[in-house]
Amino acid sequence: MLEKFFEEKLTELKNKNLYRSENVYRSPDKDLIDFASNDYLGLASQNSNAEKSQESFGSTGSRLLTGTHQIHQELEKEIAKWKKTESALFFGSGYLANIGTIPALANPHDVIFSDELNHACILDGIKLSGAKKFFYKHKNLEHLQELIKTHRSNYQKAFIISDSIFSMDGDKAPIDELSKIAKQYNLGLYLDEAHATGIYGSSGAGLVEEFYDQKLVNLADISVQMGTFSKAVGVEGGYIAGSHLLIDFLKNTARSFIFSTAPSPLITRKILENINSIKSNPGLRLQLKNNINYFREKLLQNQIHFTNEETSIFALPCKSNQSALDKSSLLLKSGFLVLAVRYPTVASPRLRVCLSALHSKDNIDKLVELLMELENL
Repeated sequence: MLEKFFEEKLTELKNKNLYRSENVYRSPDKDLIDFASNDYLGLASQNSNAEKSQESFGSTGSRLLTGTHQIHQELEKEIAKWKKTESALFFGSGYLANIGTIPALANPHDVIFSDELNHACILDGIKLSGAKKFFYKHKNLEHLQELIKTHRSNYQKAFIISDSIFSMDGDKAPIDELSKIAKQYNLGLYLDEAHATGIYGSSGAGLVEEFYDQKLVNLADISVQMGTFSKAVGVEGGYIAGSHLLIDFLKNTARSFIFSTAPSPLITRKILENINSIKSNPGLRLQLKNNINYFREKLLQNQIHFTNEETSIFALPCKSNQSALDKSSLLLKSGFLVLAVRYPTVASPRLRVCLSALHSKDNIDKLVELLMELENL
């Protein structure tokens, strides 16, 4: 029975050009120019001194049993300092951070207002919480306020949850306006900084820091800052940053923290090392910014349609799933890794191009040349 079910569903996916399989690459692959990964600063392939440390590979247990090592606490102190919060908590991944924290904060007596384009791990966290959920149109503050005015009073706690940078379109959330709305209507504000951590702000702490630097937000008005170390930081893991009370509460209630084996101390050391590289080397972030601007200008000059708001993520719309797959395949044959993104990740198919500080102008010029050749495909 099950085998037949699996076969039918897989055939259905293949017929819709929605079937997926792993893309296997050598690490690092010298034959490919990577315009697909989230390694925005090129730190994932940077040599490390972490292995010279005395840290063990395995943590040996969950954080509340035998898994907490001194290096975990050192990282959490550094995260809090970096994010300008009282405290922080380290998770094994960003997904674990969201599916643990959101259900700990909200329950069926509460309500969550979520941007409709938030990442899947946010949506899964909301679903697990059992809270009533309303999705406001992407970055549409009028629609958000309409929903809040209509529904807020019917529930106990209430939250606005948004990515700070949206992973598939590359646009920025209006953090300043969201913080004002949250304060006005007595809601908690939860921001996912996965694609902003390491890139924005005076020290690279994220888009929240950039808005803070510009005196556009009060950090006290942001209840929860979440982020990952698997993008610009170039390693793995996730974090929650906020008040002492928030972190103490999560240590006792976030199931994905309580019941997961703690992250490797050796990997934790590498995260600390890369955060220090980001803070001490603003040139990496400047080079990334220059590459973003250069690529955007090249796309505009050659009338290649894209969506982007000055971030490292560019979405290039495609006519169909098959078109996106064909373009990605042809780019790969030319030595460029650019992946097709399809439903259910996004509503409409596109190529997702990610810029890195490591890309040269020659890399970018060649990619644009290939995209022009494929424009009508």
